[in-house]
Amino acid sequence: MLLVGDAAALVNPLTGEGIFDALASGVLAGRAALLGAGAGAAHRAAMRRTFERHHSHGALLARMLRRPRFLDAAVHSAARSQSVFDAAVDLGLGRGTAPFHALARVALSYATVRRPRAEPRSCTRQ
Repeated sequence: MLLVGDAAALVNPLTGEGIFDALASGVLAGRAALLGAGAGAAHRAAMRRTFERHHSHGALLARMLRRPRFLDAAVHSAARSQSVFDAAVDLGLGRGTAPFHALARVALSYATVRRPRAEPRSCTRQ
């Protein structure tokens, strides 16, 4: 038995999307099935090669994007750089990673992007 897609717990950690991973893992399972008794080991190795780096980058960025200022810097960078935008799309919808140039642009934006401060609350009761 070779697990793919949801059954293999494959989901993009950044977006929660799983269609790409399901299709890609299905192709890998089909290729591995041709190997007979060695299918399980071959499938595990192929899955690791195919998804490990992408999922680790996605999980790290998912944690970083919980910070509003980082999210603002990432959106700001993607709006101003086609290569950052393309990297974000590939990471969110494909098998991409977070390339150094994209992270560097986000870091530069992080230094300049400021979130507006919340309005002070009134201390008076009504």
